[in-house]
Amino acid sequence: MFFLLTKRCTIHSYLIKSFISGYSKEEHWAELSKHAFLLTLHKNKTNMENNSNTNRREFIKTTGKAGLAASLSLSILPALAKNKTPGFFHHKFQGTPFQQQPLPYDYKALEPSIDAMTMEIHYTKHAAAYAKNLAEACPAENVNTQTAKLEDVLASISKYSAKMRNNGGGHYNHELFWKSMAPANSTTLQGKLKDAIEKSFNSVEAFKAQFTDA
Repeated sequence: MFFLLTKRCTIHSYLIKSFISGYSKEEHWAELSKHAFLLTLHKNKTNMENNSNTNRREFIKTTGKAGLAASLSLSILPALAKNKTPGFFHHKFQGTPFQQQPLPYDYKALEPSIDAMTMEIHYTKHAAAYAKNLAEACPAENVNTQTAKLEDVLASISKYSAKMRNNGGGHYNHELFWKSMAPANSTTLQGKLKDAIEKSFNSVEAFKAQFTDA
């Protein structure tokens, strides 16, 4: 459990580190994919050790899917990042408010992947605490939330306190996190991501088949 919490914190820290340090988008996706794969690998291994009903074949199958997903991130996402035309990510994740925004779906909307209680606690307790602490830090450090941009604060975060740094980064990560997910069948694959998948796997259906059989 400690490893999982540490690795999740590592991914959160990396998101902010890459934002502040000006990493290229290709470097960002490659490093983030590595952390996500290692997290999935260790989680599956832990589940296998703790659950006698989980056999070695299931472990290999699940880990293979994680590897395929990581491979997709390493091959397709950097290619998309090279495109400088503002698109989905540019418009959806820029101008993040300092205040916690309403969840864009019900707590139960992501079941069975994420259960309603987990979503509610994560949103109303964990993420809300970041927003509350950020709201306290801003006036204390002369940040006008009506005119300043959170991204600009993060870009020069070294001149602020640990409270601003930790809670500004935590709040930004969670606002991005909620927007990165959506209920099943509520979105349609399209645009450059679809084109990239078709280029690498010949078709979306072929990609799904490879992912399912991995």
